[in-house]
Amino acid sequence: MRVYTTSADHIQQVSQLLLNGEVVAIPTETVYGLAADALNSVAVQKIYEIKGRPAHNPLIIHVRSSESAERFVHLNPSAHKLIHAFWPGPLTLVLPKKDCIPEIVTAGLSTVGIRCPRHPAMHAILEQIDRPLAAPSANPSNYISPTRIEHVTQHLEGRLKYAIDGGPCEAGLESTIIDLSEENCPKLLRPGPINKADIESVLGSTLFDPKKDAEGTCSDSDIVTSPGQLKVHYSPHTPITLLKQHESFPQLKADQRIATIHFTSKRKNESEENPSVSSFTLTSCEDPKEAANNLYELLQRIDAEGFEMITVDPIPNGPEWAAIRDRLNRAAS
Repeated sequence: MRVYTTSADHIQQVSQLLLNGEVVAIPTETVYGLAADALNSVAVQKIYEIKGRPAHNPLIIHVRSSESAERFVHLNPSAHKLIHAFWPGPLTLVLPKKDCIPEIVTAGLSTVGIRCPRHPAMHAILEQIDRPLAAPSANPSNYISPTRIEHVTQHLEGRLKYAIDGGPCEAGLESTIIDLSEENCPKLLRPGPINKADIESVLGSTLFDPKKDAEGTCSDSDIVTSPGQLKVHYSPHTPITLLKQHESFPQLKADQRIATIHFTSKRKNESEENPSVSSFTLTSCEDPKEAANNLYELLQRIDAEGFEMITVDPIPNGPEWAAIRDRLNRAAS
């Protein structure tokens, strides 16, 4: 795999590769994305092949600005509000697509997820090519998302030709996804770095959660309308068990090695009494941003060390932990 830097010369070379129909792993502020020209169906097909991604799982397109977004989707007043408040940044909006977006990008749907990333390397490339980039996470389908170039090279070596090393990702979790295809009923499809309360404050209305609000009035179905909705996702190869409040470790077999993840250093100190248990702390003081930044890197490291099981302490309560809760629940499914 050829790994480029974020120098101006390398950005220009990568931009040309993308215009030539190649696929390149590119850093964003959330996770590393597997990018291809979203208007080139042949290039987009390569993304699905490299990842082993199911064809019914649509992709997000990335654009350089709100002005360029209007070339590819139909914006409504709610979209304009959220774009003004949160772009560039880790917020994806699902909106009716325009005809220029190929069906392979949207899995045949009439809508598409769109966002404007703020990572300087991704933004510079989007400025140079002036075309949207389809870019799901740069990993095998359903595996842990990559937050460092080492994760990309480790899992896609032999499948992918090109990548950019942009250092560790800032947020460490994928973008928040809001479905605005029905403007009077905005839906939270995936929690992420931008929290529900801040979005509701900007919209001046409540977000509908299709998985929780069974009595809601919005239309809903089992169709996957954006990434991050599959039940099993973000999963290491090592099985994960989410512990409930006051639940102890599972009974261990002889010579069985278990990794356990804590949300405070106090819990780590307690578990170190068991020699079969290796303890890892996501955050020293229950800081959700620190936990999000560390989650995927920690899961990648644990998965490489040959444990038989991963247990996770009860996830702290509160809406600020929604994204962590979502990722770990899917990883453990």
